[in-house]
Amino acid sequence: MKTYKERTQSILQKAEVQRKQKHKRITLITVLSSVAAVILALNLVLFVPYTVGGTDLTKYSSSEYYGVIQQLYGLTHEITEPRRTNNFNEWFGFIFKAGAAAPADKNLAGSSRPPTAPGAETDSSTAIGNNYQETTLNQTDGVTEADLFKRSDTHIFYLGYTSTFSSTSYDLRVYSIDGEDSKLITTYTVKPDKDTSFSGYAADREMYLSKDLSTITIISPCYNYQAGGRYTTVINVDVSNLSNIKESNRTYISGRYVSSRIADDNLLVISDFTVSRNANFDDVTAYVPQVGKKDSMKPLSAKDIVCPQNADKARYTVICSLDSDLEVKDSVALLSFSDDVYVSQNNLFATRTYDNAVQTADGIEYTDGTHSMTEIRIVPYDNGTLGDTRSITVDGTVLNRYSLDEYNGVLRAVTTINYSVGRNRSKCMLYCYDLDTLEVTAKVTDFAPVGESVKSARFYGDVAYVCTAETRVVITDPVFAFDLSDLNNITYTDTGTIPGYSLSLNKFADNTLLGIGYGNDIRTLKIELYEQTDSDVKSVATYEEWDVSFSSEFKAHLIDAKNGIIGLGISSLTQDGTRYAIFRYDGYDLTEIASAKTESHIVNYMRATVIDGYAYIFEDGGFHVLKLA
Repeated sequence: MKTYKERTQSILQKAEVQRKQKHKRITLITVLSSVAAVILALNLVLFVPYTVGGTDLTKYSSSEYYGVIQQLYGLTHEITEPRRTNNFNEWFGFIFKAGAAAPADKNLAGSSRPPTAPGAETDSSTAIGNNYQETTLNQTDGVTEADLFKRSDTHIFYLGYTSTFSSTSYDLRVYSIDGEDSKLITTYTVKPDKDTSFSGYAADREMYLSKDLSTITIISPCYNYQAGGRYTTVINVDVSNLSNIKESNRTYISGRYVSSRIADDNLLVISDFTVSRNANFDDVTAYVPQVGKKDSMKPLSAKDIVCPQNADKARYTVICSLDSDLEVKDSVALLSFSDDVYVSQNNLFATRTYDNAVQTADGIEYTDGTHSMTEIRIVPYDNGTLGDTRSITVDGTVLNRYSLDEYNGVLRAVTTINYSVGRNRSKCMLYCYDLDTLEVTAKVTDFAPVGESVKSARFYGDVAYVCTAETRVVITDPVFAFDLSDLNNITYTDTGTIPGYSLSLNKFADNTLLGIGYGNDIRTLKIELYEQTDSDVKSVATYEEWDVSFSSEFKAHLIDAKNGIIGLGISSLTQDGTRYAIFRYDGYDLTEIASAKTESHIVNYMRATVIDGYAYIFEDGGFHVLKLA
């Protein structure tokens, strides 16, 4: 986290930027007034409008979203006529062959967004315990992630749901923590607003418990029938008095719910807003994300929309900062980006993958050869304020948020380069970027066998673990351990080729590395523990189970490194039965020590935690307590 001195310096810098911008605006007005007559004359000759694909876009020229409309038109409308916009482009377009879209490192309006006031503090309460206890294995220290369950020292909250033919509602269930005597205390039902529904997208619901134990914040995808589109709703529920639970606030954000974090005591919500084909640009709600209360939502301003030059998807990654009362403090929308965002203690990182033509050293371009590139857009945040964005571009594709990590001012990224020159191939890379200069400080190229791709990654301080695999014939992989303590001399060791690959990698008991994933095929569960030495990474314990499906949702895995315990939902493909299985590593062997037969077959909704020798297991169909030997 930033020190007090760093935060003070950040505020002073923002104030200085605003002062300079005000001075520039005054100067700009003076200059513009001097050349207005010339521009008017040129406009009569040069800017006689042409149609673009049969649509005259110049009727939107007075809109603050004109630049956005121009880019979205090409992505959402069928264009059958030559692309021409006016006489200026016809006469002088050859000068601008490189393109004249908004620069990749600036917002369309080119201005900074002023900070807003922090949210109000909530009163503390001891009605459901004295202390907050984190249950989720978060990616970043100091950054809390949402989950299906949260707990205090005396109670556990689980967010289930009830679905009928006509609608879906959420059941906020409160359980006591009392070993085998634990029980359901109360249930509070959360229903969708009028003209909206949770149905169809309820699988992505999540929640938070405030540190003062007074508020549950539920985040859910929903569909708005009146507006005709997907939205994300954020709902505050007052749980300070368990005998009188009640809803207190509800806010909406355009787009499908993707993810969220709590950082700097502010809620960051990420959604994915897709612009439909042949969007009506007369209706700003059709192509610009909105935020706010259901009946008074406001579109983001153009200065908060970032459009890359080579955008190829008509979808936004929408990032909103909310205070404790769910008032929107700040927001930004990134056009054409993916729906997976990594959040550090200082920045959000969104990715956008695209294909780039492969060229030889002499610049000859192969028409059948392309390789993947990823733009990583950096969005700084400070006390809920989202700063101006910057970007870097890396070779290859970033698998997910666990393939990115910010550490001591350096962004580390693991990528897979998919390329084709005659035939499809791939190779794996590791990059280190200085976040001040945005320059590469170190990289490791082609560390995996050609044809393999990154399947999982995890960073722990100066160490990075990466699992790569070849999956087209027989599933095989190595696991790599990188020493990043000296970026001028990065070294790594690996397991060599072994069966299967891991979907996730985590530090575990006795200085081991835990991998959960597939064995020889995707019908085989493999849980494997690795040990790193000076010369290699070796497997020390393995559990395999055939003809099963299992939870691939990382949050559905119980990983208790302190006690050497692993848990996850497993469903048999050949027998009628689903169970939540608990495994223990005793330093030698990895064995199943307990299990609970579950009512639900949906393993991704299952959650579990270990408290004082008991495993508490939650599912949509019930609640289980197992005493562990």
